[in-house]
Amino acid sequence: LFLALCLSQISILHAQWQMPGWWPKMPPPKIHEYDICFPADVESNTCVAPTNIPGVQLVELGNDKLAVNISDKLYRTGSDACYKIFRTYTVMNWELYNERCQLDPMSNPVVIDRDAPDFDGKLGEGVCVLVRANVAYLSHDRVIDDDDVKINLSPVCLENGGFHYRAFMYTQVIKVYDDVRPVVTVPSLPKFQTDLYTCKGAIEVTFRASDNCTDQVSLEVPSIMIAPFQTYSQSGMRMPANFDSKWTWKDNKNGTFTIKIANLPEGKHDLIVSVRDLCGNLS
Repeated sequence: LFLALCLSQISILHAQWQMPGWWPKMPPPKIHEYDICFPADVESNTCVAPTNIPGVQLVELGNDKLAVNISDKLYRTGSDACYKIFRTYTVMNWELYNERCQLDPMSNPVVIDRDAPDFDGKLGEGVCVLVRANVAYLSHDRVIDDDDVKINLSPVCLENGGFHYRAFMYTQVIKVYDDVRPVVTVPSLPKFQTDLYTCKGAIEVTFRASDNCTDQVSLEVPSIMIAPFQTYSQSGMRMPANFDSKWTWKDNKNGTFTIKIANLPEGKHDLIVSVRDLCGNLS
């Protein structure tokens, strides 16, 4: 019995001695290293946003699976561009997402300043976010320098039995310019008949307006004028209501407009109209 107990103790000691040899066979800890290079702003003078706009670049250096969401918001502007597209990139790492946190993968992201990485007052120059474990560096390129801004990353929702690292968000601005005026096609008009007693007549003029950039052209109604007998004098021009209080205009929704004015005197007159495209250009 004593011999059996001794052999049993030797076997247990042998098993305990062999345990450390099992650890090298375990998979190594995951290394989270990746680079995200957000693009600089873009300007276009071709009326429409170009299709070859530089986008975000993702480089996985460790055990990571990066995913990107892209959303666009278009705003018309009457200042320094026809319109602007605010293109927002949100990049998350699936390897650092914990579903137990019950959070939207893009909720509460780390918003990267558009003045980064050097914060010199010039917005939208583009920036690379270089993630090394729980630290991120804001850089001009994919090389970490001493002057790069350092951001400490921390997980959230630890109380839910897991962790979740926030995504990174950056907005690129795409400016589209257009200074080409819309075109008004002057129709060939017939001679309108006048009343035998009043010597006045009514006109109905339909004309077309188009634009090279936008699909919508609007009629500047307050600018509609009649130049009696084709006068060039600004003071001699009259608004349609001076002749006909019930005059009408209509947008036919097919690129054409119709204007009806009665009680015009006999003679040759000019109808003056002005149209505007969505970029603010007048013709």
